[in-house]
Amino acid sequence: MRAHVSRVLSKPAALAWTGPHRTWIHPISGARTLAQLTDNLAACDLRLPLEVVERLDRASAFPPGFPQDRDRNPGRTATP
Repeated sequence: MRAHVSRVLSKPAALAWTGPHRTWIHPISGARTLAQLTDNLAACDLRLPLEVVERLDRASAFPPGFPQDRDRNPGRTATP
């Protein structure tokens, strides 16, 4: 798996993960060269294996903080 993860840890992999995996996030990718555009467009066809998606989810997990934690704990008004 390590070889596979290191092979897909790239801008296309990041775009492929944030795009359909996080439907409320719309990645904006800028390119100044044809090579960059080609690299970014590769994300459209990239399908990350479930293992990789889960690993990226774990690596990027963090407590959301205020105001999201207020929605989970209605009696609290701020994060300590």
